Amino acid sequence: MHVPLSMSDLGSLLTQHTDAAWSAASEREVWVPAWRRRVVARMSHCGDPHGGFVWLRCTPCGVDRVVAVSCKASAVCPRCGGRRMASLAAHLVERVLPRVRLRQWVLTLPQPLPRLLAWRPELLARVLAALSRTLQSDLQLRSGAADGQSGLVAFVQTFTSDLRLFVHVHALVPDGVFVATANGTQFVSAPPPTQVSLQATADALAGSVQRVCQRWRRGLDPEAAPVDAAQLNRLAQQVEPAVPRASPRSGRARRRWVARCAGLELHAGVSVAADDDRGRERLVRYVARAAVSLQRLSLEADGTVRVQLKGASRSGRTHVRLRPEVFVLRLASLLLPPGVNRVRYFGVFAPAAPLRRHVVPPLPPAPVSRPGGRWIRWQVLLRHVFGVDPRRCPQCGAPLRTVATLQGRGRAFVVLRWLGWTARGPPRPRWVAGW
Repeated sequence: MHVPLSMSDLGSLLTQHTDAAWSAASEREVWVPAWRRRVVARMSHCGDPHGGFVWLRCTPCGVDRVVAVSCKASAVCPRCGGRRMASLAAHLVERVLPRVRLRQWVLTLPQPLPRLLAWRPELLARVLAALSRTLQSDLQLRSGAADGQSGLVAFVQTFTSDLRLFVHVHALVPDGVFVATANGTQFVSAPPPTQVSLQATADALAGSVQRVCQRWRRGLDPEAAPVDAAQLNRLAQQVEPAVPRASPRSGRARRRWVARCAGLELHAGVSVAADDDRGRERLVRYVARAAVSLQRLSLEADGTVRVQLKGASRSGRTHVRLRPEVFVLRLASLLLPPGVNRVRYFGVFAPAAPLRRHVVPPLPPAPVSRPGGRWIRWQVLLRHVFGVDPRRCPQCGAPLRTVATLQGRGRAFVVLRWLGWTARGPPRPRWVAGW
């Protein structure tokens, strides 16, 4: 028997088992940096109004509503990751990606490169730059425009469906190149890649990545910081039961649109038409998703966490069961170091690219969706994604006014008690045996 996890249940689980996870790490002499501990601690209180909230009130009928503050851990938090995913998708579709055919390129690298990229941001940046150069050369060759320029938006994902550390790249690339002309910029479309051209691109990219790694290794500092991400992932494998590893890919063999070279794998089988706005936004949401989804998490009767896999593995497994401390360690291992961006822009999409202002969609004269900037207001985002207006009273439909914004447990505790809300944090599940 397993019961789906809610956000409050997830917060309770993290609160109760983080100390055991850090103790297990220290017993095995694995260093867990303080910033990883802080992110997990913030995530355990995400959505809890006792840590801070916005107080809304309907003047005609007197209904009160509170909106809890978020933890900003968008990489692993389901609540904050969902908000970032929807906001980033709307931003890219409206203001960055041109209305041309887009293709998704997925790059996976052989071990130990995926774990190495998790804690070496300078090497990650070089690998992404090599991917951008290789794909631009391929598009110039297929489109027949040698002087054309391409661009890509790269999304760095650090997880597999069973929440293991595995850094790979999803890139959204226009199926063609942009050529500067006397009258502006012209887009020259390219035919879909054939298996021969895809294999040639994979071969060139494998050689480029190998040269990048060799140059990086020659300049490696022997007194660098310890490999905390790899150690954390290795610890999670040691403390969990010995079971066959679940493959992140489905058991169905994928031959078309896939090329492999020296352990490197390049996939280019997903594309979206120029006039398919819903498909483009759905694709961006997929590549920008967070590592954890509440729809795939549930609690077993013995207290273990059940993680539903994206698809059946080669051995036929559809889920994995993790002890709570292993689950916490896996979440901590999926975090990139502070300051490392998970979304990168290359080519014509780069901030200082000369052709960027000619390529990105023009801004509407009077934006009705949002006033400006990258992040969309939460009420506008909810209306865009779910079709509901949280700033309207659910009873009479009148607009809600903001009474106060409270931060800190002291003030939030007093106001919640005055409103008649419970003065406790997320409830602890009582049906789980042993808790």
